[in-house]
Parts: sequence; C-alpha cells; structure tokens
Amino acid sequence: MGEYWLPGRRERSPLGRRMRAAKDEGDADALRELGDEVAGWARSLPLPADPTVVPVPTAPGRDPRPVRALADAVAATLGVTTADAMVRRHATARLRDMPVEGRPAVVEAGGYEVVADVAGAEVVLVDDVILTGSTLAHVAFRLRAAGAADVVAVVAARTRRS
Repeated sequence: MGEYWLPGRRERSPLGRRMRAAKDEGDADALRELGDEVAGWARSLPLPADPTVVPVPTAPGRDPRPVRALADAVAATLGVTTADAMVRRHATARLRDMPVEGRPAVVEAGGYEVVADVAGAEVVLVDDVILTGSTLAHVAFRLRAAGAADVVAVVAARTRRS
C-alpha cells in the first residue's frame, strides 16, 4: 500500500495522482499502471495459495472499473479469477466528506450484501483507497458472517484521516 498524499503537504503523491486520474478522469493508462503496481505488491505479500479475490463493491452510480481492475490484477497475479461475491445496494455520502465518527453508520447504510457462496473461502478483499478502515472492516465482517474462513485486504493507497 502506498500513500495518496505527500507527507505533510496538500499535494498528491505520484500514486495519488495516478489514482485520481484513474478514478476521477477515467484514465485507462493510469488504471493499468495502478493494477501493475498493486499486483506487484500482492506478489510480495503472504496471501493464501488459492484465494477468492473479491473487489469491494462500489456505490450504485459510481464507476466500478477502478476497484474491479485492481482486483483483476491481484487475481491474475495469484492465478485465480475475481469473484463478484458482494454487492452494494445503496448510494451514500462519500466517506471522505464525512467526520470519522459518522463513517461506520454511513458504511452500514450502504447495504453491502454477500451474494455468492464464500463458505470456507480464504478471501483477498481488494479496495482502491483506505481512509479509516470502516468499509473494509464492515465488508470483512459480512464475508465472515457468510462463512469465509479468513479475510485479508489488499489496498492500493492510504489517505489521511480527516
């Protein structure tokens, strides 16, 4: 995982600039570069040998391609396919616009639901950016409640808490 912002500055890191280009500008080259970078990190991590790779679902109306492309890159590196094991039923306010203490309630309101059999699976959960971990914790909880044996996360970038 890399840093979205340069330390102590209000300027995006190179990773943050690629993430913004991929997510907010639809830059396919930036998305490919991010996928390659995340796949490289995944190769260096102690991940399960035959995992179920699951992208964190995006809100209805938001472009799912960035997170899906990252999950596909991780899955290809691990020699597996990406599983569409979860959906998000509701759009909510963007977490980056919410106070930290309000984020868990907003995540809960997203209506995340496991829609595939994950019983006994070792899940590698993939997301693009982590703020406080509220979304990852909630989605991991849902996967475990549906029977996943373990859930580990691979995230492209960490941003500052605000």
